[in-house]
Amino acid sequence: DYLSRKTREVTNMLCAKYDYKMDIAVKQEEAFEDGMEQKAVEAAITLVKEFNIAPEDAAVKMGAPLTKVLEALSKDNPEGKALYDNYGYKLETSVKQEEAFEDGMEKGIEQKAVKTAINLIKMNLGSYEQIAEATGLPIKKISELAKDLGKTCGKTPGKNPSVFP
Repeated sequence: DYLSRKTREVTNMLCAKYDYKMDIAVKQEEAFEDGMEQKAVEAAITLVKEFNIAPEDAAVKMGAPLTKVLEALSKDNPEGKALYDNYGYKLETSVKQEEAFEDGMEKGIEQKAVKTAINLIKMNLGSYEQIAEATGLPIKKISELAKDLGKTCGKTPGKNPSVFP
């Protein structure tokens, strides 16, 4: 956060004519925003401690970042630390689940392309290049599939030049 703010300031100084009054105004605005965020975090902590509201709900109601609310709670007591650690665990788990889902989707798409290629080869519907273009698979993969099918289907490569070159 600090580095991004300072980088922005230096970039502004280099790219535009430096204006001291503007710089002070920007710093005041940033300090105001930081202060408002801190007040929102404090209000969310109050809701959690005094009214037993879930930290997630309190953060949303007060417009405070959940990570900062949990971080502040973890400094105060062991229960807050447990909430903060649990939030980190949930966040990490959700990221891993999303990655696993994306990997599964990619594998499923590839499997479907392979099945389509196998069907096109079996039906003798095109050359390696045409099947590769239709399925999105590399020509080398189409060639390997055709060889495998030639062995399992009783066909021998070379009999049909459009499928087995």
